[in-house]
Amino acid sequence: MGGITLAHSHTTRDRSSVSGTRPEHPVFIVGALRSGTTMLRLMLDAHPEICNFGEFEYAVKHANDNFVPDPVKYAQLLQTDRAFLAHGFEIPSTSSYEEVIRSFLSQAGERSGKPIVGATVHSRFDLLRSIWPKARFIHLIRDPRDVARSCIGMGWVGNVWYGADYWLDAEKRWEKVTAECSCEDYHELSFEALVVSPEQELHKICRFLDLDYDARMLTYAANSTYEPPDASLVNQWKTKLAPKQVSLVESKCGDLMERRGYSRHPKSHRPSIGTRVYLGAQNSLARKAFNLRRYGWPLYLKWQIAKRLSSGNATWASRVIAEKNKVDISYLR
Repeated sequence: MGGITLAHSHTTRDRSSVSGTRPEHPVFIVGALRSGTTMLRLMLDAHPEICNFGEFEYAVKHANDNFVPDPVKYAQLLQTDRAFLAHGFEIPSTSSYEEVIRSFLSQAGERSGKPIVGATVHSRFDLLRSIWPKARFIHLIRDPRDVARSCIGMGWVGNVWYGADYWLDAEKRWEKVTAECSCEDYHELSFEALVVSPEQELHKICRFLDLDYDARMLTYAANSTYEPPDASLVNQWKTKLAPKQVSLVESKCGDLMERRGYSRHPKSHRPSIGTRVYLGAQNSLARKAFNLRRYGWPLYLKWQIAKRLSSGNATWASRVIAEKNKVDISYLR
């Protein structure tokens, strides 16, 4: 089976009227974690002609440019994937990993009956066009200083130096996507603009998708645990980060954040080797402490062992991951 290769031809979107669901023309929301993608997903999914069924990391998390998972092994991995299990898709019996992935969008489209089907992907989304050559993208970007700060609260990192990596990886992958796409295949907007002027930004997205704006897109809070757009969430880093923390993010994200429209202090310098060693140790300890508080010592130790087990102990490892997933689900909004 060949590896995933990114498409190099430009694709011009079909502007003809849509009848029936067309999973071969998906629309993906992409961007860094903690950038507001869930809020945007809920807005789009509230439109009567758009289905965005949720996070779709499992479509690409086990693949890369040079490797495509064996479909049997991939099916086994999905049995412990929390997001996949929540979606309740059936795994078809095929000889192709790509066919398995495509079937999930088809199933989502059939369930919803909506003509436009899509999902949200935060990592490795530059691989998506190799599976869906006619895919379109909505890129949501947020100030990296707020993304880095927010990642600490999730327990993923212990400091903003490592939190900035979530933003940096997503934006570098976005540059790959735009290099491969026609400008008509993607739309860009900022989190800041979305929460300050949500109706205006949603009008732009609808025009991109050749749809009429629907006011129900801003009623998502009535059917979810998410609040309506809140302009006070813009530039929280200005009051919640110390100057040294701001400098760490700016020194790592550098010119890329400026190209995205976010200014930085001209005296932001990369930290010394000694500081980076300290940040690495602090990050590791903070992550372990967070996980111990969330899962407790017994489950945490079992989880660490399960991650290192061979396939011969797959059944026990699956039970441990299922136990961990249950805890994680209890924290979801």
